Amino acid sequence: MTHYVPIYDVEWTADVEVSLAALGAVVAVHRRRGARATFCIVGRLLELAPERYRALLSDDLFEVQNHSYSHIAVKQVVGAPPVDLEQVEDEVTRTNALIAEVLGVEPIGFRTPGGFTNGLQGQKEVLAIAQRAGMKWVSSDARGPAETVPAGFRQPYWYAEDGFPDLLEIPGHTWHENVLKGYNPVTALWPPILPYGFPNRPPQTPEEEAAVHRQGMEHAVEKGLLYFSPPMHPWSLYRFNAEAKTVDLVLQDAERLGMPTATASEVYRVILEQRG
Repeated sequence: MTHYVPIYDVEWTADVEVSLAALGAVVAVHRRRGARATFCIVGRLLELAPERYRALLSDDLFEVQNHSYSHIAVKQVVGAPPVDLEQVEDEVTRTNALIAEVLGVEPIGFRTPGGFTNGLQGQKEVLAIAQRAGMKWVSSDARGPAETVPAGFRQPYWYAEDGFPDLLEIPGHTWHENVLKGYNPVTALWPPILPYGFPNRPPQTPEEEAAVHRQGMEHAVEKGLLYFSPPMHPWSLYRFNAEAKTVDLVLQDAERLGMPTATASEVYRVILEQRG
């Protein structure tokens, strides 16, 4: 059975009120539909409005995981400055502590800002930081070749070849929805790696956006993949529609396709059980 795994990157915006409103819109849809979700949050937000984020995210349907403190770069790509590993470690551990303090849970997952081609393969220093911080999984593999979008449909894998056999990668799939809508420009690959190609323009309505994600969901079900999970961002979904209608439509499609929702950590536990 193929699952739909909604993972939301709760990132810093210029206005914390916008962040709270956006998160509230997404949370409301999930609560109304009884749908599970993973929210990966930057620690800075929890410092600014701890009680309000606690009220939104404290729900048995949800899990909250680490997205760094300030959305820091954790892997150097072409044209970018070197990564400050000391700052990366400080931001991961600092955000873990904030999540524990504000929400009363110990994070086991780290969603890297941005996502990368091949995730953190070859990045032993960063993987070591994640392991020292108690991470059981990371979600960093979310780009196509040469740091392009969209990503493919890669399924979870262990970082055994890098010396971290107990650290699982949980990749993101196809379109980062903020890139799909043109809010954050990222280079796209031609010809496309997706079997059904690209839309010929950015979506103009939630219905059009949901139709793009539906293609990925249908492909995942057809191929019998474990899960499908396009990177989502509350601020972007809210900017597109104040009621986060895209989320509602995607969850409707998941139900129609027989795709139960699951958290990223539930995916981790399935893979761990399969390994024995």
